[in-house]
Amino acid sequence: ERNEIQRICGALYLSPEIRLWIQKPLLQAVQQLVGESVFQRIIEHADAMQLPREPLVETIAESGIDLAAADVEDMENLLMAAGATVLSASIHESLPREMLLASLGQGIGQMNESAAAVLLEVASAFRNEGNAAEVNAL
Repeated sequence: ERNEIQRICGALYLSPEIRLWIQKPLLQAVQQLVGESVFQRIIEHADAMQLPREPLVETIAESGIDLAAADVEDMENLLMAAGATVLSASIHESLPREMLLASLGQGIGQMNESAAAVLLEVASAFRNEGNAAEVNAL
């Protein structure tokens, strides 16, 4: 469950850039990793995710992943790294920060606590909507 939220947070964080991608395999990989309904919601709301931060091209480059040659595993690593940034910025000071940071993995980019809280809230809502859509499809 935490990995799913982390991937969705990463996709939301990178969504203003993801919506500009034209490489179908990259888009399909992200869709596979977060689920079809969640992916659609992320793309629909990408403009709203334009939070103050460094250019996303630089953030993606920081991951060391070559998008031109990326596969599903590379995309998962990218989403998990971006998601780690979101989740690490949202860790409350009363929690064991170092232990939680270690479990999240290395992040990419920078994010402040208030922006992270917004992304985490949206990710949770999208995840819940996606799960409800899957149940209704059964």
